[in-house]
Amino acid sequence: MIKKFYSKVDAFSVILFVFSLLYPVIIAISLKDYKILIVLFFLILFIVYLFYDTNYTIYKNNLKIRSGFFVNENIDINSIKAIKKTSSILSAPAFSISGRIEIIYNNAKTITISPKNDKVFFAELLKVNPNINIEI
Repeated sequence: MIKKFYSKVDAFSVILFVFSLLYPVIIAISLKDYKILIVLFFLILFIVYLFYDTNYTIYKNNLKIRSGFFVNENIDINSIKAIKKTSSILSAPAFSISGRIEIIYNNAKTITISPKNDKVFFAELLKVNPNINIEI
């Protein structure tokens, strides 16, 4: 069965998104610069698309991590060694600052994500690989 989990979106991410684009939109409107408004409109649509298209899918023994067309990572769940909480704000397929987790797989590779319902997410991973060390 396919289990899909969407990225957690915290208030800080939304506030950052809104306030970083609010000023340029106000300036473009006041200058009546419709070319910039069109560019900003498509930029806003693209960011909203990323918010809705960032997800983590468990299917059989695979964890597929997707964020728009930027990230399309397939991880064999049996290769996952550990999952731990992280406070890293580095770029990642995650729209939450406070709920990020780091997945360590293939001995040295890592990826940071933030599933909405992390307890159910962990349980689903543990069904496939009960040897995952979860440090949350």
